[in-house]
Amino acid sequence: MDMKGNLNAVLQYIDENLCETISLNELANIAGYSEYYFTRLFKANMNVTVMEYACRRRLIKALEDILAGKKIIDTAMKYGWQSHSGFTKTFNREFGFSPSLLRAMTIICSYCKNSESRYRFCNGR
Repeated sequence: MDMKGNLNAVLQYIDENLCETISLNELANIAGYSEYYFTRLFKANMNVTVMEYACRRRLIKALEDILAGKKIIDTAMKYGWQSHSGFTKTFNREFGFSPSLLRAMTIICSYCKNSESRYRFCNGR
């Protein structure tokens, strides 16, 4: 397998195992490189470190779960955060708003879809 194929295999593995603990050694073995070479290769191709990439993918999946109506603390635990506050800080740093604000906006938008006042509230009229 070529370098791009190896990286694609790693990216697929990360996406399939977001709820599990992922180690650098494990990913380097999948790619078929030493940890040292793999980390540099990954950073050169993806512009982020391997663990930053995995963290961002977890946050994106967590965002999708929260939008689907799942509880914030359950989502945080599912994707490996040990506390609500740690998840909130990381989420806020990545997206610029808290998961509770996302949850509130989801509730408001669902209310707007089911209400006659949706045009006044959502469209500013």
